[in-house]
Amino acid sequence: MGNMKNFILVLVTVLSVSSPLSAQRLGLSSDAVDLMTFGTLGIEGSLGIAQHFSADLGGNYDPWTFREGTEDQFQAKRRSFWGGIRYWPWHVFSGFWFKGSGRWIEYNWGGISERSTEEGRAWMGGLSLGYSYMVTDRVNLDIGTGLWLGPKEYTVYECPRCGRILEEGSKTWMVPDLSLSVQVILF
Repeated sequence: MGNMKNFILVLVTVLSVSSPLSAQRLGLSSDAVDLMTFGTLGIEGSLGIAQHFSADLGGNYDPWTFREGTEDQFQAKRRSFWGGIRYWPWHVFSGFWFKGSGRWIEYNWGGISERSTEEGRAWMGGLSLGYSYMVTDRVNLDIGTGLWLGPKEYTVYECPRCGRILEEGSKTWMVPDLSLSVQVILF
């Protein structure tokens, strides 16, 4: 967790010295695709730091275990934090965008399509692109797609409750990403 604190400290420092606050805009969004995936709770803040750039910080949380204590138990637990920089060819919060970002994730999911369950942690870097459609002056519909890649440490258990280890180790993880968000521009 110390690395995450250092990452956040560096990002906040960069944002605070980038340009005066009077030229910045702040937006908050939540991803509907994540919400539809086992009710993931998430939020992202975006801060316009120049005409063509914004900085993003976000996180999401899944605390869910379903049918707990039964043979059919399954879980989709996750918590993750990310930060990144978006480039907007036209201007911040409108039109096409390209993003580079970093993410930390801790997860425990399984028992859904098969009995095994996996838990672990990963650091990933991601590239994405998308479009932000201005619904009103203060509300955007944002759609994006991307790819995350990075190392993960994991343990695979035979079932969600038994604890017998089938596999453990580390490997490179590649995860596609699709987002559909409603963004509210605060100022």
